[in-house]
Amino acid sequence: MLLVLAGAAQAQQPCFSDTDWQALQRSTAADGAARPVLLYVWSPRMVLSARHAAEVQQVATDLAIDWLAVHDGRVPDSEIQQARQTLDAASQQALAHSQPLCAQELIEADAYRHFPTAWLVQQGRAETRPLVSAMPAAYWRLGIEERLHGGEKHP
Repeated sequence: MLLVLAGAAQAQQPCFSDTDWQALQRSTAADGAARPVLLYVWSPRMVLSARHAAEVQQVATDLAIDWLAVHDGRVPDSEIQQARQTLDAASQQALAHSQPLCAQELIEADAYRHFPTAWLVQQGRAETRPLVSAMPAAYWRLGIEERLHGGEKHP
């Protein structure tokens, strides 16, 4: 019973919902000039997903991709805030506007399987192969570039 009440209280907070997820996808199809977006799901309970957020954001920026961070919606806000305070300034900034994830479509697509999990969204749809796990920036770049170019390898 207590878990149900806690879940209901969490659901009343602003969160990244299915409506937001659908709007994000539509926004990348607005016209030919719409930039791709990297949706980055992190959790303070998998510390590397928070500590390396700024590095991943920088890779996205270098590739002309917008950044959107969301976090594990099952984690209390107080824990999110406490975790942010332990980060360096760049990662704090990268995660500053993070919202709890409540988009059922993403949750059902295993957004909580491991942290970080990230989806590249472009041309009105999300890439079906998310990037999963903390890894060096060079591997984030390779994975994102592969998805940007439809699986083609680019130097």
